[in-house]
Amino acid sequence: MGGFLFIMPKIKVDPNKCIGCGICATTCPDVFKMLEDKAIVIKPDLDEIKEEHRESVETCPVDAISIEEYPVNVISIEE
Repeated sequence: MGGFLFIMPKIKVDPNKCIGCGICATTCPDVFKMLEDKAIVIKPDLDEIKEEHRESVETCPVDAISIEEYPVNVISIEE
């Protein structure tokens, strides 16, 4: 058995910082949605970091959005 390390990006919203402006949900509706008066992430695991993901981080007026990268071990099973 062999394996490799894969970097998995995840996008997050800090609910304590979010002011509910909705810019992220407008910029990137496939990842964010508004629930009551806060943004929530509906797709935290990203296959890749796209321009609209970066834009949502950069345009958040209170820096409530972050993209973090986590290492994931992938094991390949050889027959």
